[in-house]
Amino acid sequence: MITLAILGFPDIYNRLTNLYPAKPWLKVVENISKLSKQFAGRGGQEELDSSVAFGLTFWERHKYALSAGYEWNTMYQTMLFVQRVVELCEAVDRGEPGPKELKKRFEGAFKLSSDMRALQYELYMAYVLKFRGCTIDWPEESKGKETFDLLVYPPGGLEPFELECKSFAGDKGFAVRLADGHRLIGALLEKISLGRLLPAKKDFASILTITLTESVPTDEKSFQTFVVNLASEIEAKGSNLECAGFSVSEDFCPLVGDPMDEDACVNAAQSLPGSVAAFVACHSPEDRLKGIRVVYAGDVRIWTEVEKLSKRALNKQLTGKRPGALALQFINDTIEPINTAFEPQNKYRLLSEKLLTKDHALMLIVTNSIELSIESVFIPYRIDASQQEYCTLAAFYSDRLDYPIAQIKTLFDPQ
Repeated sequence: MITLAILGFPDIYNRLTNLYPAKPWLKVVENISKLSKQFAGRGGQEELDSSVAFGLTFWERHKYALSAGYEWNTMYQTMLFVQRVVELCEAVDRGEPGPKELKKRFEGAFKLSSDMRALQYELYMAYVLKFRGCTIDWPEESKGKETFDLLVYPPGGLEPFELECKSFAGDKGFAVRLADGHRLIGALLEKISLGRLLPAKKDFASILTITLTESVPTDEKSFQTFVVNLASEIEAKGSNLECAGFSVSEDFCPLVGDPMDEDACVNAAQSLPGSVAAFVACHSPEDRLKGIRVVYAGDVRIWTEVEKLSKRALNKQLTGKRPGALALQFINDTIEPINTAFEPQNKYRLLSEKLLTKDHALMLIVTNSIELSIESVFIPYRIDASQQEYCTLAAFYSDRLDYPIAQIKTLFDPQ
């Protein structure tokens, strides 16, 4: 695979292991693999949340011998992120300007997936801004009064602005969290097999949706009572029912893209409505196009929490001495569509109207998760070898500052 050698992946991984000889990512994957064995289907969200650990482990174990699809994309995207980490850490070690706390932050982030997600987002935003011609300074957040993430110097001699990045988990603000959903799915599959729950249908993904309006009981006795009731109702009434506290529905979703893709079931389920708390797709050949999703339909407090955290960032982390900006990443695309962000009642727009009243607030940037797209250039031997990162982005700007907004818009608006 000449392409990967040209991209420098072998060199990147060797330099990373020089920085972290203990390879902490291997332990993360080992622990998650043990946890996943309790589910009859694959609990893929744990892997997605720890995608950096899995991407590095895929390279450690398989190098070039990765099949196209989930493992390849996870490894590829991880290497793009890790390259930024390695280059910045090495620059700091040489005494050059850079994020002095990055080396410790990256190692510590393997213990908490939310920290790794936040670090990925911060470095991605720095990468985008550098690509657009900006220069970046990195405050030492643990020291002094400047606790924002990035000090951005736009091109053309514009005044610098402070940028604070926040990344919100897919189950942020849900009374039913990811762990609750996976616990429920695992317990249900112990009562009823996936084959009995869902029939197969050619050219379609079979999806069972459990919609909850109340939280999942936390104590074991109440939880088991809830699961027994859920299983009994399904066995008695089938996979389309409504009860107090929950409903169940069965859907056949048209396949999107390659039906042999490992994520075919997940991709097909994106057409279904609802704020998804957990999703499990089976990997066995006979059931790989069957999935179970847990949707929370109760009071989602994410917007209250996002507004609170954003106002705190504006007031506490941005100093007010310079123009300030917030970049907010929303991992769960089912919460609110970014592609309609500028419509009057879109929650991102409503959020911007509340936040951009501060005198020092320059702009609010909202994005979804960072994905891979295949570049148009054909690379011999591997058509999916040359890929680039992207995310859907919307930016809102203040009209209260004496600042050349038209010029700053070129950093984020489509070109």
